Amino acid sequence: MGSTELMARDGIFLAYNLRTYGNLPEAWLSPRLHRFSLFDPAYWAEFAQLAEKGLFDAVFTGDGSQITDPTTAVADGLDRFTAWTAAIEATEHLGFILTASTTYNDPFRLAERLLSLDVLTGGRLAWNLVTSHSGEAAANFGLPAHPERDTRYARAGEFVDIVTALWASAAGGPPVDHDSKQFVVHGRLSVPPSRQGRPPIIRASTSEAGRDLAGEYANGVFAADLTRSGAIANRAAMRSDARRFGRPEEDLSYLSGLRLVLGSTQAEAEAKVGDIYGSPGRTADQVAWLGKLIDFDVSTLDPHRPLPPELLAETRLAELPAPATGSLGFRASVLGFLRENADLPLDQLLVRSRFVGAGHATFVGTPEQLAERLEDRYRAGAADGFVFAPDLTLDTLEVLVDELVPALQRKGIYKREYTSDTFAGHLRLPPFPAAGELRFDTDAARRARVRASVVADRADPRSETPSAAAPVGAAAPLTADSLRERAEQRPLSFVALSEPALREAVADPDRLPTTPDGYLLGLDRAAVPAPGHEVALDPTTAAAVLGLRIPGTTFLPVVGIEREHPWNLARTVSSLEHWLRGRTGVVLSTHDRFGAAGRAGAGAWDPGPFADPVPAGVATTSEAAEIVRALGDSYPNSALVVDRERRVYATGEGIAPIDHAGAYRIAGPGAVASSFHGRPLIAQVVQDPADLVDAPEALDLAFVESAQVPALVDVLGRLPAHLVFLVAGPDDPVTRRAVADHARILGSVRTVRSLAELD
Repeated sequence: MGSTELMARDGIFLAYNLRTYGNLPEAWLSPRLHRFSLFDPAYWAEFAQLAEKGLFDAVFTGDGSQITDPTTAVADGLDRFTAWTAAIEATEHLGFILTASTTYNDPFRLAERLLSLDVLTGGRLAWNLVTSHSGEAAANFGLPAHPERDTRYARAGEFVDIVTALWASAAGGPPVDHDSKQFVVHGRLSVPPSRQGRPPIIRASTSEAGRDLAGEYANGVFAADLTRSGAIANRAAMRSDARRFGRPEEDLSYLSGLRLVLGSTQAEAEAKVGDIYGSPGRTADQVAWLGKLIDFDVSTLDPHRPLPPELLAETRLAELPAPATGSLGFRASVLGFLRENADLPLDQLLVRSRFVGAGHATFVGTPEQLAERLEDRYRAGAADGFVFAPDLTLDTLEVLVDELVPALQRKGIYKREYTSDTFAGHLRLPPFPAAGELRFDTDAARRARVRASVVADRADPRSETPSAAAPVGAAAPLTADSLRERAEQRPLSFVALSEPALREAVADPDRLPTTPDGYLLGLDRAAVPAPGHEVALDPTTAAAVLGLRIPGTTFLPVVGIEREHPWNLARTVSSLEHWLRGRTGVVLSTHDRFGAAGRAGAGAWDPGPFADPVPAGVATTSEAAEIVRALGDSYPNSALVVDRERRVYATGEGIAPIDHAGAYRIAGPGAVASSFHGRPLIAQVVQDPADLVDAPEALDLAFVESAQVPALVDVLGRLPAHLVFLVAGPDDPVTRRAVADHARILGSVRTVRSLAELD
């Protein structure tokens, strides 16, 4: 790489992987952590703020559509859209890489969520496009087996084409008109463009099919490289792919993954590796892993001698059957590493190869040595940047900020200040067309004041001891019982923020009063709005950012189930319950006016109740409510032991997978441990109160329009006794009388088009 290109790129691109607490099996024992830091927005804010202190370009975390091993700290399960909202106010320049699958999402819904979060971050989001390599997700979405690799990639190509077309429609381009066996999408996205236009796309694959996707769409590639020569060749091939699709090669950055084990000396770092992988139990795991990889029982071989050459012959390895799941790029990277280190005795190869078992290279040494390694790879054209996967997340990041970054700056290959505050800018890309201005809190001075204290302000003693007293000013959790208790003192008064008012609240959150009992976001979706009236932002993401800024207020997003699979929705709702500490829930509706436009298999492969453009009705909404509740209860927080003295993170006891067969087919547990702050409120918007005669126990609250109040009063005695109601519409005499005469009609909801109506 020439000096001119080095200067044009403004040095190495650096990203940091929030792999829960770190790659070490016992990273959760770090004294920097609370017992339940992962479920505390203050942890995510602290991590992001530290990365920004080191001028990192981005932070990243992987994701999956299934529960991972619940006995380890890897099993955080949080919805990534919700999780990254915790870092928005803690930072000003840092980018966020959000991983989302094309296999287990809906293209319209995902396009909306990604662009909404990009708007709220001020244009600092990128989408890491994956196809999900784990087969454990299939049952959550009604599939008998995980789709084959070719099928997933064919779907991904069509999926990303729809998403990018929807983003273009949001920027003034033509509406999408797409019909195929997989997807039916007609219409345009009404989310405004972000400050960078729309999110850049990252791809995490160097397989042949993955290369085609990257060459056509990606602005960055996460690469698995175990050798310098392989990295140089792979980077050149990826840039060639961009040219093949008519794109400038500079538009695709090659980002090499690198695991880190750091020490103050080389010996100290190597001792860490020995501690991790030197036990008999770890050795047995390594033997089984390597044997499966090369299809030979290596336990029969002499551990003090190298593997027989014929086992690692290139022709033999090429003939091994490809696994149905897992990353082919990672697998090829590991096999290449084995061939280049074929002279090592088996016992040493086991340690070194298992440590790079995910396909990424591992650096073991000092920060200064790491700086030399990065400089060599960068100047040789082996990488445009690096994505670090640390042994200890916070501890290692602090070392990198204090020692690695200054070393890179002295070498002249790393910036001394940010030159961009968008993700596209960090990748040295121009903004995408029709960039906008809306962001969360447009007042720079106020953002700086909040940023200075955000970690301390969000600190909560309950992240260490869930039974501890709530911080002063924290609102009580929202439940049907708490609503009843409040209504005994006075009628409840909720406010629904329509599109113009929500935009005002996002731009200037301090204008939002804390006096109402709560806010509804996206109630516009429950009925066909007037011509020209559009819902601008994803309600679930907006609820997260507003709820974090205003900790004494309840925020309820309204979600149309036509576009959101219940498993995905349950994950989002459970994550919101953690983030807003009980001050939230979800309002379900089947009257989403984007139902036909976003219809694409209800978020998975089987169209289920939404094969036709007509909403499936209240029965399906009630079924979704039952599923969301059951999934939330399937993973109790009691499974998270986090006992430091006994060195037990979790037992998995009490996790009870659901087995639901109806309009939806779901078999599996939820991915998020239940909140320590209670169960999220589940509500529903109904057009005819009589539809609720058979409402499930999972449903806590129903919203009825004011015109339906007489009908509600007529059937109230026939409706389940646990249900309570709020009236949406004008606070007219009929509504006031119903509230006064019936204890289960708790109050009203008024819709505002401007925050001036709340002054």
